[in-house]
Amino acid sequence: RFSLGSALPRENLSSFQDALSQLRNESTYLYEDNGRYRYQTKPNLNQVAKDRAKQITAEQVSTALEESLRKAFGDKGGFSRVCLGEGASPESVADNLELKLVVLPLGWPHRKEESPAEQQALEILSSRGKSERQYRNTLIFLAADARDEEELSRRARDYLAWSSIVDDYERLDLTESQRKQAIAERENQEKGLLERTEETWRWLLVPGQPLGSASPTLALEQLRGNGTLAKRAFEQAKKNEQLVTALGASALRNELDRVPLWRGDQVSIGQLKEDFGRYLYLPRLQSTELIEESVSAGLAMTSWSKDSFALTDSYDEAAQRYRGLRVFQRVPAAQIAESMLLVRPQRALEQLAAEEQAPAAQPASPPELPVGSPAPVDPQPEASSPAVRRPKRFRGSVTLRPDRLGRDAGEIGEHVVSQLTSLSGSQVTVRLEIEGSCPDGVPEEVVRTAKENSAHLHLQITFEDE
Repeated sequence: RFSLGSALPRENLSSFQDALSQLRNESTYLYEDNGRYRYQTKPNLNQVAKDRAKQITAEQVSTALEESLRKAFGDKGGFSRVCLGEGASPESVADNLELKLVVLPLGWPHRKEESPAEQQALEILSSRGKSERQYRNTLIFLAADARDEEELSRRARDYLAWSSIVDDYERLDLTESQRKQAIAERENQEKGLLERTEETWRWLLVPGQPLGSASPTLALEQLRGNGTLAKRAFEQAKKNEQLVTALGASALRNELDRVPLWRGDQVSIGQLKEDFGRYLYLPRLQSTELIEESVSAGLAMTSWSKDSFALTDSYDEAAQRYRGLRVFQRVPAAQIAESMLLVRPQRALEQLAAEEQAPAAQPASPPELPVGSPAPVDPQPEASSPAVRRPKRFRGSVTLRPDRLGRDAGEIGEHVVSQLTSLSGSQVTVRLEIEGSCPDGVPEEVVRTAKENSAHLHLQITFEDE
């Protein structure tokens, strides 16, 4: 028996456990069995593992690290694709509209001086083999820390060494106790390798580019948080607003005007997807489906003429008008095709006003007859039923639930109001009345906020004591 040491008050007991673990892992003649330790003159399995670790080839280490890296990711974490092993060359990284996390191999780690990771990331950004890369705004990079490369390789060698001992236990003539020790040590080494892998790939490189600048930049930040590497990378980029999972209609309108992205008075949905995938000065989208969702929300806005846009099926060059023009109505995102066009609100208003003022078509004049021709005789009208009188005015009222105001109002606009506004010459006015009471009284800050918001929305609102 031997005494490892004695603890004094206020000393950290974990340091003694660490010392014991170090002895167990490094001592050649120390044996452990169910928490009991002993020395023997025969070398233990630690020495066998050390000898075998020296015989592990670089190729075996690389394979073990790739396997550990795949386990460290586990899932895509919000990305459409995680490129493992593809970051070794620009040709391997696909050039499409999918949001991709490119994991740079250990051969391109990040270091402070002349970072190989940054050089490789910029190379992948600029080209795909011999051709220029088109969709640069779909890439985010993750790189290893150069200082951890040696330690990570050592962990991989130790894991492979203990794995080989477990596989060769019969040839090594191990006792049952030694076989259990080898299995437990292999599990510990595998766990340690996985933890070290997660710690090593910790540098997030996010491309960007200021509007008007010719060269892209890389925002560099250490990875934080919990979960798989892909999930941590996704959540951190989202938190830093380096990618978006929802694109508001007003935000889309702002980008249309800021860049601008309009092609004249219009731009197609498909072209917008191309733009957001290409240009690093635009928001990085989790999915191109965010475009359709944003357009759907923008069309339903009451302030569409100021804050969003109109939608049309196509443009008739001969007639100089938009076909199927839609404004202030609910159009599901699934019904929005890439061939459809977003239209500047002012241009849409001009077409709507012109079509409302267009005079009704005049009946065609009867053809002139030659001199001396008999006058045409009108045939006797057939007996017909009296003409049906059509209503010329319409009114409607409904009480809406406050917690479902947006949805119910949208359905009324889509299924009722849009039918009436589509009639030639119709004039439709929609009013919103709000009436309510609060037995405990409305707080002053709520009154102030409601009045400020109402003034911005051109809504007349009053508060009464009784």
